[in-house]
Amino acid sequence: MAALYCECRHGIWSDLWWTEQGPVLIFMDNRTASESYGKQVVNCPGCGKKLKLEALRSENYPVRG
Repeated sequence: MAALYCECRHGIWSDLWWTEQGPVLIFMDNRTASESYGKQVVNCPGCGKKLKLEALRSENYPVRG
């Protein structure tokens, strides 16, 4: 599991789940004050953007802009 951040700085967990069809990348809400904390999400609970691995940043990665 990896702790990542959306452009809006909302915390997201990323994990790789193995299914019969192969690996599936999933995202879960990582902000404890959020209503969807710990639940699987496809859009950022903070800004509503569709979650894509390319758009997320790790804690150590500098945010541009």
